[in-house]
Amino acid sequence: MQCIILESDALQVVQGVGSLKRGSSSLDLLLDDVRECLRGFGSSKICHARRSANSAAHRMVKLALDFSSTFHWFEEPPELIQGILLDDCMSIS
Repeated sequence: MQCIILESDALQVVQGVGSLKRGSSSLDLLLDDVRECLRGFGSSKICHARRSANSAAHRMVKLALDFSSTFHWFEEPPELIQGILLDDCMSIS
């Protein structure tokens, strides 16, 4: 059984994914896609995280915007976020 926990600092997105409301706006269609993807897991949870607790994701977005080519990484995270991930691990232990 696969489990996923999805965190976002966009409260409107978190609330939208958890909502039963359906619509036809671009955001509604995106939220439907997220819900559909989450159904592929045995269990899933989406929760709101303050931006300060989401710094690794924020750094990854900035990294993606700065790269002009495809970027893949396996096992070891990119050096640009290793310090942030270490800080995250230390704060939850």
